Amino acid sequence: MKTTSPPVSPAVLTRFKFLVWMGLLISLSDLTCILVLGDRFPKLLAGIVLMPALLFMLVAFKVLYKAVPPKERRWRVENGS
Repeated sequence: MKTTSPPVSPAVLTRFKFLVWMGLLISLSDLTCILVLGDRFPKLLAGIVLMPALLFMLVAFKVLYKAVPPKERRWRVENGS
């Protein structure tokens, strides 16, 4: 059986997972504050808090995209039975 190495190194995958989890943690904490405080939670603050979460996610997917070799980024149609 032939073994192949993954196209992305484990260090990059760890960095990707860390950034995604940080973004999710910030998003969920913001959502929790909105649900708990209701109308007392300022809408502007909710938007400002979500910006770093979205930035974490954007950077995470950019890190993952840059780590994948250009040949692997393309969609391939495999001919098989």
